[in-house]
Amino acid sequence: MKNSNDTANTLLTGNVFKTMLSLSIPAILGMVVIGLYNFMDAVFVGQMVTSQAMTAVKVSYPFTLINSGIATLIGTGSASVLSRAIGKKDQNTINKIMGNLMGVVHVYSEIEAYTPLLQEQKKLVNYIEIMYMVDGHADFEMENRRCASADKGDVVVFSSNVGVKKCTIGSEGMICISLIVFVDLAINYLNEALETGEFTDSNFYKEAREAGSCICVQANERLENIFKDMMALPAEHGSIHRKLLALQAIVMLNDLKNKRKYNDIYFSGDSCEKVHKARRILSKNLDKDISIKDLSAKVGLNRTTLQKIFKEIYGVTIHDYRKHVRMQEAKNLLLQNELSVTEVSGLCGYTNASKFSVALKDTVGMLPGKWKKAAMEKAY
Repeated sequence: MKNSNDTANTLLTGNVFKTMLSLSIPAILGMVVIGLYNFMDAVFVGQMVTSQAMTAVKVSYPFTLINSGIATLIGTGSASVLSRAIGKKDQNTINKIMGNLMGVVHVYSEIEAYTPLLQEQKKLVNYIEIMYMVDGHADFEMENRRCASADKGDVVVFSSNVGVKKCTIGSEGMICISLIVFVDLAINYLNEALETGEFTDSNFYKEAREAGSCICVQANERLENIFKDMMALPAEHGSIHRKLLALQAIVMLNDLKNKRKYNDIYFSGDSCEKVHKARRILSKNLDKDISIKDLSAKVGLNRTTLQKIFKEIYGVTIHDYRKHVRMQEAKNLLLQNELSVTEVSGLCGYTNASKFSVALKDTVGMLPGKWKKAAMEKAY
């Protein structure tokens, strides 16, 4: 009771400035502690992970302040009303305030728990992933239901805008090299290191970053050699030299996408490379029915050898592979509202829309119109 009387006397008769200072210091210390949370997070994250993770800490800081502001708003307002009700011994008001306060805190905590902050923060991190297929085969299904495939010698560029929902690896497995490139940091670093202003947000892998799927291109001889050198480097020389090779690959691939056409791809004379060439011819001519005889003539292998090695490398026949790639392209085209089923069937090499519908149903279990409707509803 004495402490309560002393506090009451201080509030009624004490010096206003000293009273305000004595009561505000605990609140100030509390705010300093809250501010130190992010400072300490930055210290530990920077030490234990990488400097890139500092971005996530900085992004989270405004949310911490918003959370503190809402908590202060609710707490201060409730405390003011509650203190007066306690002074009046108004039990009814006390019960209402406490009930409302607990209800608001509960609702706010549920909203905060279910807000997809991680997804929003992920979108804020602007990066690309460059994957070189050393060997094997893989099919990718993106979050927006678009599909792509990659084989030995391909370079696939993924962006942070569209995630990969599913990756199906071929029967022979898959070996790849992946480079994660943070776009803003890479642009600044390349411009400073190379003393140029050539790299900008408008020309640095813009096509890949704005695409609705991953971008897949065949590596030329020089690009292949860079990735092979990365694998061949001995451990004692690995770190620095791999970084230099990675920078060279990033710049060369960016130049390839921006300035060069893809018809100057290098092919060696051995049988495996000729089969890879046959696969690329099929993929680029989905609207044409190229016979195995014509395909073998284009790549310089006899029919029997072509069919045998193709099956060994990709695990499927030429006919099955072409159907598989056509169905992937068909699903991508069906998601474009301006194309009809008949137009899509023509672009995928089917002169008869009914045969196309049967082929797609065999693949996905649904007719084109029904699959498109289901895919659009799931995507949006």
